[in-house]
Amino acid sequence: MAGKLKHGSRALERLLRENALDRRTKTAQQYHALQDALAEDRGGWGNCTAAEKILIERTAALTLVCRTIELFVIKRGILDAAGMLAPVLAKGYTSHAAALTRALVALGLRPDLVERLRDAGTIAAEHTPSDAVPEADDEDTAP
Repeated sequence: MAGKLKHGSRALERLLRENALDRRTKTAQQYHALQDALAEDRGGWGNCTAAEKILIERTAALTLVCRTIELFVIKRGILDAAGMLAPVLAKGYTSHAAALTRALVALGLRPDLVERLRDAGTIAAEHTPSDAVPEADDEDTAP
């Protein structure tokens, strides 16, 4: 369908759900690095319960999906004058970001210790499309 925005998050979600990420891709490396970092925050994989391992996997997946949408927005420059996402992206991004927040809280995120995030418009203004997004692996964006 011409003109339809494609940011690749659905394809990424499918690959994550099917455990089909090619481990050689940057996306897979980021996914596993996120998992390892989250496990390290819990004292290492050996100290994680089964429930924590599930939360860590889900949190890493949600983080990558949110990043995919964010990078797409920055690369394409599709924010309105107020720095808001296009409605077609806003609903999905908001749902994923809310789920990510809940997963992080379940893992023990301390909101009182976290610096407030800047809005997307401010972040986008600091980046140019040429330096904002590293080129994605072909396999990472395959349908």
